[in-house]
Order: sequence, then structure tokens, then C-alpha cells
Amino acid sequence: MFKPLHRTGRKPALLSQSEILNASTNHTLARSRSRSADEFPNSDNFSLAEQSSSVKASRSFPMQLQLLKSKIHRAAVTGGHVDYEGSMTIDADLMAKVGLVHHEKILCGNMADGSRFETYAIRGKPGSGAIVLNGACALLGKPGDLLTIMSFANVNEADAANWEPKVIVLGEKNTIVNERGF
Repeated sequence: MFKPLHRTGRKPALLSQSEILNASTNHTLARSRSRSADEFPNSDNFSLAEQSSSVKASRSFPMQLQLLKSKIHRAAVTGGHVDYEGSMTIDADLMAKVGLVHHEKILCGNMADGSRFETYAIRGKPGSGAIVLNGACALLGKPGDLLTIMSFANVNEADAANWEPKVIVLGEKNTIVNERGF
């Protein structure tokens, strides 16, 4: 939210919200045009210097972007346990391959019906190919449904340009048939 550093007693030139956003994005107020306070009767009266200082202050912290970290594509559901507390059991080898951590939050998309749900991953038996829906998630898929399992990470804006998620594509019996980002 836009907060002034101080206020003046005179009617200063104002910028519209879109001009402030544009100035923030471009780190400059050079393209901004002045407006009188009368054009904005319901706005607070901030001077151009106040707006400029606040815009610069808002960009002093590095931006964090939420990017795809891990993805298991075309994972076939192997079972479900509706009476379990919750979560999704995933073969520990598959989790390790894409960098999923035990109890990490995951977003799942069911390719059979388009439903999406969030839960957390728990390690299953290595080499088992297990993709088991537990708790309420067990009602959102059935054995044989293909899922896309994703996790995300907060990445500094500077690191985002070179970010590469770890992605595996599964085939028959949930074996890896393709991978990228390694």
C-alpha cells in the first residue's frame, strides 16, 4: 500500500494509480504527467517527491517469485486409503529424483477429470511405484487415474531467469520414461 513519507499543506501534482505502477515497474517517474489535486477529490494529496520516494522504497526488497520446483507427470494412482489422515504416498525413489521432501506441500492435477487438490507428500517404499491417495484425497481419484504432482519454491527475482525445475514423466508401472532439468 502506498504510504507517504510526509505531507505538505499545498495542493501538489498527483499521479494516477496506473502511473505509479508504471513508474514502479520502470523505476522512473520520467514518463509521468502531472495532475492537479482537483482531479482526484477522494485521494490523499501526495507530492511528486513523496510518491517518488515511496515507489523507490517499495522496490528496495528483492522480489520473490513462486516457481515450479518439482513435477511428476503422468503418475498412475495405485491405491487409496480414505480412512488415513491425509497426504499422498509416493515412491521414495520418485520423490528423491525430483527433490520432493517428506511432508512437502504438493499440488495435484487429475488428468481424468481435471480436478486439482493440495496435500503433502509422504515417502513410500522405494522402487514400488506407489502413488497412493490418502484421506479426503482418496475421493478425488481412483486406481489408474493419471496425476500431475507439483511442488513450488520461492526464488529470488535475480535467480528466476536461470531456474530449471526437475521434471520426470512416468510410463507403465510408474517407471521414469523421460526427465529434464537435471
